[in-house]
Amino acid sequence: MITLKDAIGRTVLGRDTAEQLGELRHVVVDPSGAKVVALVVRSGRNDKLVAWDDVTGFGPDAILVGATSAVRDPGSDAEKADAGGRRDPLGKRLLNDQGTSAGLVVDVHFDESTGVVDSFVGEHAIASADRLRGIGSYAVVVRASDDARAATVGV
Repeated sequence: MITLKDAIGRTVLGRDTAEQLGELRHVVVDPSGAKVVALVVRSGRNDKLVAWDDVTGFGPDAILVGATSAVRDPGSDAEKADAGGRRDPLGKRLLNDQGTSAGLVVDVHFDESTGVVDSFVGEHAIASADRLRGIGSYAVVVRASDDARAATVGV
């Protein structure tokens, strides 16, 4: 398990050429599977995408992708929004589906071999990724815990 804050800034290398392709800027999380589906890599002044399936190694110092061609410009408007951070959870409000906030998302724990998200760390609470309802431009929304439903407090 790794934290997203620890991974941000890591060098991304092409396995085929050992060329430095950029550095990890943020991730794209698919809320339907609570999984990292792409990396956003800063290359020069541009943000590019790498599909999670192209990641072949996630080490303590660098991230390896199968080929340099795996790092590509976003094509569609949806990909451009993702490259801009639309489905990046860091810095967004962590809300439950009753509207209670746990502050901003300050970190995300995920499995570096599969991309599966384990939890979202808010300023005031941690929410398990199995409670994830959605990620938008403003907030990460999770299902309220049973305790929160009974007391109408907490995430």
